[in-house]
Amino acid sequence: MAEISREATLVLIPTEMERQHVAPLLSEHCQLQLCGFGPVVSGIEVASLLAGGKYQRVALAGIAGTYDARKLPVGSACSFQQTGFYGIGAGEGPEYQNARELG
Repeated sequence: MAEISREATLVLIPTEMERQHVAPLLSEHCQLQLCGFGPVVSGIEVASLLAGGKYQRVALAGIAGTYDARKLPVGSACSFQQTGFYGIGAGEGPEYQNARELG
């Protein structure tokens, strides 16, 4: 089995404030990078980071808010099978297609 390089895991953090909270929790084998917030800014930044092809894994970590502090308090974690990007799509009027319709 090939040895995994120390920089094989890239951990993306949207903001500096989140970086300060998440960085102490990460392994020394992870490379931490700010990626920005929002699909355009973060997409451009992540594409440039991945262009070198040196990462075997990429994870996005941050501090998210909550809609129900009793069921899911801030600081807890959960995982999702899918996400949605409301307001992201192409076209306008009757021809508008949202991200799901675009595939």
